[in-house]
Amino acid sequence: MKTISPVMRRRMLLDMEEKGLSDKEIREKYGIVDNRTLRKHLGLAEKEREIREARIRILSENQAEHLAEIRAMIEQLKDGLIVPWFGAISFETALCPTGVLEASPLFCSLREHLPFPALWREYSSWKEKVEEYICSCKKLLEETRQEAAQSENTEIRRIAADIGSASTAEALGLARPLHDMMMGYKTRAEGQLKPLSSEIVILRENLTNSLQEILLRRDYIVYSCKLCPAQLSPLR
Repeated sequence: MKTISPVMRRRMLLDMEEKGLSDKEIREKYGIVDNRTLRKHLGLAEKEREIREARIRILSENQAEHLAEIRAMIEQLKDGLIVPWFGAISFETALCPTGVLEASPLFCSLREHLPFPALWREYSSWKEKVEEYICSCKKLLEETRQEAAQSENTEIRRIAADIGSASTAEALGLARPLHDMMMGYKTRAEGQLKPLSSEIVILRENLTNSLQEILLRRDYIVYSCKLCPAQLSPLR
């Protein structure tokens, strides 16, 4: 026969009292000698219940905070799914727009809360194509810089080092030689990178729609991660 723990036994005593059994009926049912002993057990049971309920409440509050953090991560990911533009890319531009987000300890938790292979395959594809786009822009910027450095025009050679240090949008408003060189970069970028940019636009749209649907349905609540407070041992 399974042994009942003292805590569980006291819980049963309290349950009997709340169901309306008299002290005498409870004592007889559980073999308790006197009312003083019964009262002692019932008092302990009430304190244990208060502690248990307090722990459950704290756990629930922390779980709600954790899920709010996960939701915020989803929104940040959705907002970070940019379509890069050659005019805003310099040699200092990071290859992964969501790199800072991925560095967060919660990013692994995000993947656990969203265990959808198709979603992450598209995300990986978006990342690869964005990186390819940015690398291609930097390559074109380097070619433009080298072209300027080898120019017979002294003024153009002088501004060669400035190419790629500012965005095209900023450069177009600068000195005429730099403006002209960057217009050449703009023409090459638009011609070579348009197909890749179109692919990125489609992937971004698919991912944004998927993440928006996840936010609306709150799918992330259904799943858990290693950092979920609910992953603690059950309260007894």
